[in-house]
Amino acid sequence: CRAAVRVVWGWRWPSGAAARGASPGAELLGEALERLAVLARRELRRPLRALAETVPPPEGRWLAAGFGTLAPLPKRVLDRLGAATIPAGHAVAPVDVATAENDDQEIELIAGWCRAQLEQDPARRLLVVDSKLRARRRSYERSLSQTLTPSEWVSENARQFSTVFAIEGGQPFVEFPLVTHALLTLRLLTGRLAFHDIVRWLRLPFLDRDDVFAGAAIEAELREGRQLEYSVVELATFLEGDGRGAAARELAGRLRQAHAALRGERTPAEWSPGLLSALRVVGWHGSRALRSDEQQTVARWHALLDEYAALGPWVGRSTAAVAVDTLADLAAERSFDPASVAAPLTLTDSHDDPVVRYDGIWVAGLDAAQWPPPPRPDVFVPLRLQTGAGIPAASAAGQTRRAQESLVAWRAATDRLVCSWARLEGEAHRTPSPLLARLPDVGVYRAGGATPLAVMLRHRQVESFDDENGTPVDRARPVAGGVGPLTLQAECGFHSYAEFRLSARELESPEPGIAARDRGLLLHKALEFVWLKLESHFNLMITTAAERGPMITASVEAAVAFVFRGRTPVELVPAVVRERMRLEILIEKLLEKERDRAPFQIAALESQRDVSIAGGQFRLRIDRVDAIEGGGAVILDYKSGGSRPLQWSGDELRNPQLIAYLLAERGRDVQALANVALASERAVFTGRAARANLLPGVKGESAGKVPGEQIDAAWQRTTETWIQSLQVLASDYLAGRAPVEPANDVCRHCALTVLCRRLELADGYVDEEGDDV
Repeated sequence: CRAAVRVVWGWRWPSGAAARGASPGAELLGEALERLAVLARRELRRPLRALAETVPPPEGRWLAAGFGTLAPLPKRVLDRLGAATIPAGHAVAPVDVATAENDDQEIELIAGWCRAQLEQDPARRLLVVDSKLRARRRSYERSLSQTLTPSEWVSENARQFSTVFAIEGGQPFVEFPLVTHALLTLRLLTGRLAFHDIVRWLRLPFLDRDDVFAGAAIEAELREGRQLEYSVVELATFLEGDGRGAAARELAGRLRQAHAALRGERTPAEWSPGLLSALRVVGWHGSRALRSDEQQTVARWHALLDEYAALGPWVGRSTAAVAVDTLADLAAERSFDPASVAAPLTLTDSHDDPVVRYDGIWVAGLDAAQWPPPPRPDVFVPLRLQTGAGIPAASAAGQTRRAQESLVAWRAATDRLVCSWARLEGEAHRTPSPLLARLPDVGVYRAGGATPLAVMLRHRQVESFDDENGTPVDRARPVAGGVGPLTLQAECGFHSYAEFRLSARELESPEPGIAARDRGLLLHKALEFVWLKLESHFNLMITTAAERGPMITASVEAAVAFVFRGRTPVELVPAVVRERMRLEILIEKLLEKERDRAPFQIAALESQRDVSIAGGQFRLRIDRVDAIEGGGAVILDYKSGGSRPLQWSGDELRNPQLIAYLLAERGRDVQALANVALASERAVFTGRAARANLLPGVKGESAGKVPGEQIDAAWQRTTETWIQSLQVLASDYLAGRAPVEPANDVCRHCALTVLCRRLELADGYVDEEGDDV
């Protein structure tokens, strides 16, 4: 709407004529113009266009260049100033066309061209034009810095800003870390912040604190909690808790003091210094010396507060939360770029006349869909007014004419002009602009120069050495983690070494309700109490569902008392009630399945075993061992998630937990191994058995078809094969062998790929589902 007002005033249309129309947009514009006029009279303000009509011409000679099609009002102003228009130059530069496969390759071609030009003459001045510069800014920054100044990527000191290239137009002010931290601080003081925003707020280095590790300690404590968002009072109360430390208590005090100063309703002129004062109370922007670009950002933040204060006549009195929202909107609308040294390479998104000459110009994104651009008429102004006045953006003919004028201006501003386009946008095919196809004597750009750093890093043969053997495990002590290291070793040796030897684990995040670990412990303890009462299949068979109900309920209640030590946290009471109901249903489903088994007696529950595997001592806890009537035993392990098939075929041994339990119970004649998955109101047995009908849904040999001694011999050979594979797996882990050789399905959800860099260095890695990773 603001742009539409400028169009109406610039083309000197009467407000009534501009507002008349059948569209809602035209009606809204007319209403906005009327309200603006009323406000201007009430505040005794004059619009800029009125001032332009009265400013006397200054002394000196004025020149006008690069304006293109001018509206009547600015043209009249230039005439009053006596500005002489510089005629456009002659199009003499030849045009080379570069064709890229996609947008990323197009940027790589541009970076290579820039490097080749500057290697020939560092004093050259280059211009890159890309109408999508804002969207591709990060890609340009990465590719140009890697290609033009690759040493910055291995330097110990992070650069403040590039001295080789400058990007016009800046970036949204809200994206600068200093501004982000200020707005997060104000949002915390006036509302609520999500957990990930709290973490970001703590990590940014703009809080005034002496203990540089205090933020990390606070974050670690927050990650162990259950709360997903915090108000300033809740966060301060948390920071004041026992054992939080002096730095946390000091921060809590500053937060409470700043929060108390932001109550009530005020005008923008009152809120502007009030918000800045609250930031300073909290400690923003920290005590460390700011770099030049950060100092400029702080100065621009102060200017933004002044702009907000000037909105008083329009905004009126409001709460601090509303004031912060308005300030955040202003920061998102404004663009900012700290001043830097003069750079030989300039990037711009403007297709206007460059005015000055360059030693080389590259124009990107000139496919048929983008150049000439489609018509973009102003939605608030009737189309007939725009086309009648000849506004270029209002019609296809106007956009084509402007594109032709831009091409002429580029050719006149340099002796080296390259125009590029990309064949693909995602999976959509593009074609070159017809304006390029109609040019006579068009050349084909041939890429040359140095290989971009990004391509060099992706090349497998940059450097190669074998580093898969780490420090062996101290076998004089029990192996930490139980069977966990072997489970990960079966999936990826490096993952197991990194997590259990280097303590490289994914950071925890707070969970609402009952934590996954506590939920699993509740299930295990409830089942332990149930079978301590039942003891055998016979007792299960003689009880009815009505009799089992109270027993299951009592067992679940005892499990809750055990896990929460007799005192359930108040905030968890509703979740615990739901979990009790869920467990009672799951346990009843399991007992119904257990009734269909062959007779058995409970031999051990939650038994701890120390077992030697490949010379290492592993401490295990086995959920349950059943003695089968007639001889033999069954090992069961409870899982609180969905069922997964066991991968114990050939040389591949995944899910080795049950095999480790088998080795620990070699004194028993184990006839079956199974995981019991309890979820979604179902109980599912997944495992292996020597004979059929030992466990529900677990296959085995039929005694009626195969002699018993053959079944026993085959089962003995199979279990020995499993144990040998387990010994090899444990031997690799104990020796510190950590190859980056993951199974096909593990990288997709691994949080440690930043360490192994397998996905980063792989060429076209595809996961088991056929998706590129």
